[in-house]
Formats: sequence, structure tokens, C-alpha cells
Amino acid sequence: MDHVRTEPAPVARRGARGRHRISGGRRLRGLGVMLTAAVTAHLAPHETTPPAVGSAGGADPADRRSRRPRRPAPDVLEAAEKSFARGFAAALSRTLDRLEAVPADQLGFACEGAAAASAILDQITLSRGRRLQALLAGPAVRHSHAVYLGAGRAYARLRLRSGWSRLHPLQRWAALDGLGFQLALTHRAEEPRLRSRAERAVADQGLGRFLWHEAGASPDAVAARIAAFPAARRGDLWSGVGYAATVVGGADAADLSALSLRARADGFRIRLAQGSAFAAAAALRSGHLPRATAQAVPVLAGIEPEDAAARVDRALIALGHDPHACHDYLAWQSHTRRALGQTLSSTRSDP
Repeated sequence: MDHVRTEPAPVARRGARGRHRISGGRRLRGLGVMLTAAVTAHLAPHETTPPAVGSAGGADPADRRSRRPRRPAPDVLEAAEKSFARGFAAALSRTLDRLEAVPADQLGFACEGAAAASAILDQITLSRGRRLQALLAGPAVRHSHAVYLGAGRAYARLRLRSGWSRLHPLQRWAALDGLGFQLALTHRAEEPRLRSRAERAVADQGLGRFLWHEAGASPDAVAARIAAFPAARRGDLWSGVGYAATVVGGADAADLSALSLRARADGFRIRLAQGSAFAAAAALRSGHLPRATAQAVPVLAGIEPEDAAARVDRALIALGHDPHACHDYLAWQSHTRRALGQTLSSTRSDP
């Protein structure tokens, strides 16, 4: 990774009441350099070790990894990471128009990166979410889910959850998914901002997405990592794996079938299917169905992407008027699982 040039120390100025102030421009440039280095230094999840996310009672099982060699991460995982970095840089340099040149299959990852940078800039400039809202209304208007994932990654890096009330009342909870991904990426063992079991469950879905990267898209490796966690957390981890395997890809047809079998053996086949269905819905809302998504959904969810997305949409309608709490977000997923259960069967009761 290129070395980041260190800015000179900001010059302090004495205010009217004797307090020291720092030049605004230099303060923002210095923070920008620091935060860029902090975020972009953690863009290779397949090279890191997953830590606990909100674990309790000692070391997290994911830290007790097997020492067998892992296969190299597929090119698609690296491409997703590079697209995230590309979007991050575009937002940081105020050149979001560059997102128009990103290939359609990679645009969601670029929007996720742009959202992370926008959320960071909103925090350090106290702009009350202006950049993130502009991104949602502009280049990422059809990639809202990716934007909330990216915002969550920024909140994890800054250890903040500011501006939360200005986000979409239901979709904002996807930011906890992004937060969980980033916590795993940066070896953060505890997260006090996860205030309930519901919030911890969504964060675990982000950890599941991370595990797909970290395992190099290997069904056996990711199943082994999930097996080290308590059963109460594994359903959400499988949901995250289903989303990542569908959006990011990295698995061929045989690997996808093997992944489905591993989830079924663990009793969470329906959770894997639900994660895949949510990924299909996000892709179709963008107006483009990536090849990886078209290939994964029929195997992991048992139906075509359009059917999976329709069931996700109907599950949202079933929530009724004004869903906004974290448990509503989880209920959306639960209703989707019930709809998918008409096609799939699970080996264990999994509401």
C-alpha cells in the first residue's frame, strides 16, 4: 500500500478567551489524512483474523482458528475491495462523478466506499449528514442498501453513531451490518453501542459477510469458522454469508451447492436463503443483475432472483405501517424466511 504523507502539525491560535484553536482548513486536512489511512489500511479482509463481535464470556471462537492453509481469495473478492477503495477516494476528493465509470457489477461496492467516506466527512465537518444524503439522492440513488452498509463501516471506524435519526427509519439498521463487518475487519472484540440482542444480531450478519471474504469464498472454510460460534449466533452468520456469496460471488456452481449443503447440515439453510434473497432484492433495485447474483440465487434460495426479490418486497409490506425499530428490520427478514419456506425446507426450527 502506498505510504500516506504526513501533514505538518496544525498551527494553534489563541482565541479571545485564551483558548487554543486550530486552523479549520489544516484541521480538516489533517483529519482527512488520518482517517483515510485508518480506513483504507483495512481493505483486505481475506488477510485478517475475525475477532469477536459483541462476544461475551471470554475469547471469541473465531479467534481459535485452524492452522490449515487457506486458498487464495478469488479475484472477485479483490475486485470488490478495490471498488470500495475507489468509491471512498471519489467521495473524499469530491469527484463522485467518477462513479459513472465504474462497471455495473462493481458499482454497489463503490457506492459502499463512497458512503463510508461521506459519513466520515459529515462527522468531521459537522454537516449533519449532508454528504451522505446527497449521495443517496444522487449517484447511489439505486444502491441505498450499499450506502447504509458503508455508513456503518464509517461509524465503526469513528466509534460514533451520529446522525442516525436522519437516515431511513428502517433501512438505517443495515448500517449495523456494515458496523459488524468493520469491527471484524479491525479486530474489535467488544462493541458497547450494540444496545440489544436485535442490534447484535444485525451486526453478526456483517460478521458473516466478513467470514465469506476471510475464508476466501471456500464453503468448507466458512462452515468451519461458523461452527466455532454458539448456535444462537450462527443463523445470523449464515444470513451474512448468503448475502456475500450472492453479491460478491467467488464461488462456482459446485461451491454454491456445497455451501447450501453445509448450511443445511448446520440447520440454517433457510437463513442462507434469506441472505441471498435480500441480495437479489438489492441488486434488482439497482436496475442491474450481476452475473454472480444470477448464478447464486437459484442455488442458495431455490428460486429465480426476481421471485426472491418479490418475496422480500411482500415481506416488507407485511410489516404494516411505519416499521422503524431494529426488531422491525429483523421481522422483515423473518417474514422473508417464511415466504421462502414455502419452497425450501429446513432441518431445524428456525423462525
